[in-house]
Amino acid sequence: MSIAAHLKELTARMVAEAGERKDVAKALSTSATMLGRWIDPKHAHFIPMDDLVLLDEMAGDIFLRDLARMRGFELVPVDRKPIALESALAAAADISKESGELVHNVYEAAKDGICPREARELRSDMGEVFNALHILDQALPA
Repeated sequence: MSIAAHLKELTARMVAEAGERKDVAKALSTSATMLGRWIDPKHAHFIPMDDLVLLDEMAGDIFLRDLARMRGFELVPVDRKPIALESALAAAADISKESGELVHNVYEAAKDGICPREARELRSDMGEVFNALHILDQALPA
């Protein structure tokens, strides 16, 4: 996958995680139309860096963690604050859900051979599992 396609995919994932599209556009001081251009793989517009940083913060550091992983690093927050048991259980349930979806999608894709589009989708599914694991990781003492 090209860097451009990957950035479009990450931007779309961050927008989805950050909330309703119109609310995200408002928080970024842009229009919903421009936001749509940033996530449309067929459009030449990309998210500006200042908006990328804000959106990534709103979405839970998806871009930052993905960039670190691409470079061979895993981010560890400096101030790891434990979260409540209920939140840890919810995070564990989310890991189970995301992992189950990933396993199901791998199974379905592998039936007839995994094509490039399916590989991109599986990588996105893997990102969801990584995100869920990261949330649980935050609940654990340093």
